[in-house]
Amino acid sequence: MEVSFWRKQLLSVWDIWERFFGELNHIQKIRPDGLFRLSTHLYHGPALELNDGTPVRPGDLVGEIHLSSPDALKLQLKYSSRVKAAIATRKALMQDLACLAAGVAREPGMAEVKALYSITMLYHGARVLGFEDREFGNRVQRWLYTLGEGLLLVIYHPAGVFRLWQGRQDLTIKYIWMSRQKLLRDFLPAIEK
Repeated sequence: MEVSFWRKQLLSVWDIWERFFGELNHIQKIRPDGLFRLSTHLYHGPALELNDGTPVRPGDLVGEIHLSSPDALKLQLKYSSRVKAAIATRKALMQDLACLAAGVAREPGMAEVKALYSITMLYHGARVLGFEDREFGNRVQRWLYTLGEGLLLVIYHPAGVFRLWQGRQDLTIKYIWMSRQKLLRDFLPAIEK
């Protein structure tokens, strides 16, 4: 896939913003060549219970997963076929989750993390990785996040702005969640269990 001059300029500006935002919010890469980044903070949303019975309450420590859009694009551009790019992306995300599980199991600062979550339009793909999705309750926040994610879609999707016109019903923001126990059970390498 080729990237136009204007898209390259937009991507470089967005890359600077992502680095600044990451520094400001202490977002760390999970592994050097991975696609996921992570920050931890106290949960401030409504109490909820995940599918495996894990309760998440206000004040619990949670991990917020962020997709590194520039790294995801670089991976996509390595392949001439969308199918090959999708397979490589899934493999990279599985490796990220295995590294994350190892970190959660070993690092003292991660001992209290109750669950992991993200806010994304890519919740269909997240289900394949083992995440569960939840509706985004606040309408104003949902609209703002949808606007932001739509901008990212325009910047990073090969079809650009035309992707927005292909089907607005697909452009829905949801929370995705995975409990600490599920992460460790499904992704901690067998050697470490």
